[in-house]
Amino acid sequence: MESPRDLLVLFIKCCATLSNDSNRISVPNVREAAIENYSNKKNALEKDSLEESNILETVMTYLKEFVFTQKRTNVFLIDNVNFDQNDSVKSIIKELIDLRFIHVIDSNTSAAPSDGRRYSAYLLDVSLYTNGRPREFKEIEPDVKKNRDEIRSAPRIKVENINSAISKYSQ
Repeated sequence: MESPRDLLVLFIKCCATLSNDSNRISVPNVREAAIENYSNKKNALEKDSLEESNILETVMTYLKEFVFTQKRTNVFLIDNVNFDQNDSVKSIIKELIDLRFIHVIDSNTSAAPSDGRRYSAYLLDVSLYTNGRPREFKEIEPDVKKNRDEIRSAPRIKVENINSAISKYSQ
């Protein structure tokens, strides 16, 4: 789900870690390179979104804390109806997508167990992980056809909770 620029940066960083002992790039190597690249992405956030950078960081921190730290996964759902009715949250999420901190993996799915609502599924960028080998962590691959049930079972984030995170920053 990385951009071509991110992919090239990660590839170069991973190649730099190769040694005579190992000529293979492992998944943890790629994750560690992505985590190291976080500072570059954060700098881009600050440059591209001067006025909103603190709010974006606040929401990004909330998402990371809830999804990665508390729920120990990398995918989350947001109710489409509530999302579409809240322009400020919609704007912030779209900006985080543009800045490659989160990625849309399905814009029209249901949740499990079903509540009759439609959700969008989002994937946290690997750069938000705390290490390359997170423990007790359920990593969901973004392949919607293959992992539909896991995606549908991802934690749900309420738009109101994102608004609360924004409000805490504003105070």
